[in-house]
Amino acid sequence: MKKVLGQIRLDVSSPKALAKNVLETILSVYIHMRNRLFLRGRSEQPVRHMRRPLSAEQRHAEHRRLKDHVAAKAAGEEEQLKLDRPHSIS
Repeated sequence: MKKVLGQIRLDVSSPKALAKNVLETILSVYIHMRNRLFLRGRSEQPVRHMRRPLSAEQRHAEHRRLKDHVAAKAAGEEEQLKLDRPHSIS
């Protein structure tokens, strides 16, 4: 925890500044600890996983997988009309 928090400096000049500093500290601890958790049952931490080098083929396969995912989520024309209608009413 000492590495995560480091030195804590709080600005007590106003309640708003104090609240902002406390919130920023809590968020930094949360983000640091979240990045140490394993992803979806993997045995590797996200930070180490992101540092691992990838081959061009692996990069291409992941790019293709993401494109397919986005294409699958894209709505057809009929679905888009349903989505656009409430926005035009209000």
